[in-house]
Amino acid sequence: MNEKYFVIGNKDRSIFFKSSKLDKSKPIGDFYLFTSIKEALFHGYLPCKKCNPMYCEDAPLFVKKFFDKEEKNDIEEVDLWMRKEHDISLQDYLQFIKINQASPASCRIKYFEKEV
Repeated sequence: MNEKYFVIGNKDRSIFFKSSKLDKSKPIGDFYLFTSIKEALFHGYLPCKKCNPMYCEDAPLFVKKFFDKEEKNDIEEVDLWMRKEHDISLQDYLQFIKINQASPASCRIKYFEKEV
């Protein structure tokens, strides 16, 4: 499986990260496997700030600068890239982040189940 479509969710901290960053010392029951970043966001998980799973190593420079909070000039380009790579718009991604940060995990799941 390609890493950019394979992310791991940590059940204790409600974050998701790249599959290469899996901590092998923890029991496998502490993790949840997501087939896409969109799915992880939908289930109320936030992206890891250390490994930043939103872009892979071959991502364009403007995407890296955007997620590293260096530049906000290329919003349209980042939106197109997000739609192509992750099947989610930049606006939807930012909205998921805002909702996921504001509410406890139990409320997030109930909220997103209503959307489906």
